[in-house]
Amino acid sequence: MLAASLEVWKSVEIGNGPNTIDELRRALKGKGRVVNRTADAILGQTVFSRRKTRVVLVKKSLEEVGFTDGVGYGRFCTRVKELKLGLCQPEAIAKLCLQDLTETEEPYLIAMEPVNVKDPELQTILRIFFKDGVLWLGTASFPPEAILPPDSMFILRTL
Repeated sequence: MLAASLEVWKSVEIGNGPNTIDELRRALKGKGRVVNRTADAILGQTVFSRRKTRVVLVKKSLEEVGFTDGVGYGRFCTRVKELKLGLCQPEAIAKLCLQDLTETEEPYLIAMEPVNVKDPELQTILRIFFKDGVLWLGTASFPPEAILPPDSMFILRTL
């Protein structure tokens, strides 16, 4: 059902640099990107790939993957796997931020393994948004029982 409607949005190559968090920070700053502290903490834990791999990304709302009334993040991640899609690596999202992205009104949430950064009661994922014409890499945090609205737009990877 969904596979036929998977339109490639962007692709990135990982494993070809930047190879360290400091190199990545310099590259993002050089492109005029802003990374908030929590997103930087997530990137700081990233293990960079040494194998060149093309990562193909798609955009889908919760509604487009079958949740017309919204859903919790854990159930959404299960559905992503059922649809033979994948969760994104932080490295791939950082590389996406190095591309020229068209400014949008809506933020993009990143389908990824949630992390606990500040509060162990909250799940935190990356998000991309524009503020005053500048691309930001930030985060979204929510309790595990939170219901995300059906129009929430996610970036996923193909397998």
